[in-house]
Amino acid sequence: MKLSDIVKSIGKYHYFYSNQSKTTLLSSNSSKTEARKEALEKLNPDIDKLIGKHLYLLTLKKIPKKSLEDQKKTVLKIYGGPLVAVIDTILIKSENKLKNIGSGDNNKVYFKQKFLDENTLSKTDIKKIVMNYYLKKLKQGLFHINIYSK
Repeated sequence: MKLSDIVKSIGKYHYFYSNQSKTTLLSSNSSKTEARKEALEKLNPDIDKLIGKHLYLLTLKKIPKKSLEDQKKTVLKIYGGPLVAVIDTILIKSENKLKNIGSGDNNKVYFKQKFLDENTLSKTDIKKIVMNYYLKKLKQGLFHINIYSK
């Protein structure tokens, strides 16, 4: 399956709410605006209690083939695969406003081509990534590359 088809089938943008015991998927969509809107709608009944809390936005991005090819020519590896999940922390400012406050430490998780060929990327997979990010289980070293595997 092509990378663009994988991203299209699962959605590019995913909003999550996470705490110590579980991570909840609020919305998934290929449109960032629609994903944000769906997340706010799900939170709406309890939004007053959630103001000041954080959500997590996971974005799936393809790494350009040229970048992957250029990496083969160098000693330093900065890409762990052709698809990356980037996690940003989102602050709930009001009942209809979310503010991206950026990312924490190492906020990228790569999927190797072999994994994508042998497995179907699912929402459970991306949910695990967000939970690991929230619990600070991702590698944090300067040159560490987080690679997802089941």
